Amino acid sequence: MITFEKKALISESENITLDELADVRFIEKHFHDFFEFVYIKSGAGVHRIQDVSYGVSQGDLLFISCNQSHSYESENGMRMVNILINPAFISSELMDAENIAELFCHSMFAEFQPDALSLKQCVHFQGNEHKDIEILIDLLLREYEEKRPGYQSILQGGIRILFSKILRALYQDHYFKTDTSHLFFRDVFHYINENYHRKIALSEIAAQHFYNPVYFGKLLKEYCGKSFTSYLKEIRISQAAYLLETTDLPISDIMEKVGYHDKKLFYAHFKKIYQKTPGKYRITGL
Repeated sequence: MITFEKKALISESENITLDELADVRFIEKHFHDFFEFVYIKSGAGVHRIQDVSYGVSQGDLLFISCNQSHSYESENGMRMVNILINPAFISSELMDAENIAELFCHSMFAEFQPDALSLKQCVHFQGNEHKDIEILIDLLLREYEEKRPGYQSILQGGIRILFSKILRALYQDHYFKTDTSHLFFRDVFHYINENYHRKIALSEIAAQHFYNPVYFGKLLKEYCGKSFTSYLKEIRISQAAYLLETTDLPISDIMEKVGYHDKKLFYAHFKKIYQKTPGKYRITGL
């Protein structure tokens, strides 16, 4: 297996290297003796760290600790930014004691806290956080490439902000376990309920909230106990049942009004939920 060493990739005077890569389709499994951040600017693929696979797309950021194996692949190619950091770059001058204590709980500092390896190493930004990361990454790249006076101080300050943004995203999961989570999902379900009649996809809603679709689908299922597809199907079929009870519209019209264009599929879904065909339901009701 390939091993990359910091002495070959990171300048001793800078202790950090930034590089933007275009159309990345495959990088084989390898190790390195430095920290690495991988930010996905566009495209999608799979990134494997040790034995854990992460489906990644635009806006995702991964971090790999020293001596962890990782690889990635993409069918259509990804544009991404690599940030390689010599452990010497991380010092008491970079982060205050409180943040250092928090960061040591995460696998990017597994060299110091081996037990932290069980934590996830991919963060998913949302809303303004996603926009902030895009701006920050572009700033870091420009400063590193131009190397104007003061650029190293700006890089250190930028990395400090990046660490804090990562921590915020890592703790984002706790938000969905609080009493305020219903406020977020209220808006999500309202959008689905208003648009169930047209073709909508999980990826569309995830993008509106700056989430990776796979991760967003997982959050949705954890919150309501069912997948996006199941929830959408139930909304459509329940609305169809309501129209069967309250209108004289032909079943074919009702089917299209609730978002179905495949008669066989509509009948199958309806019968699975109500244990009878739409025609029989109209006659007998529940």
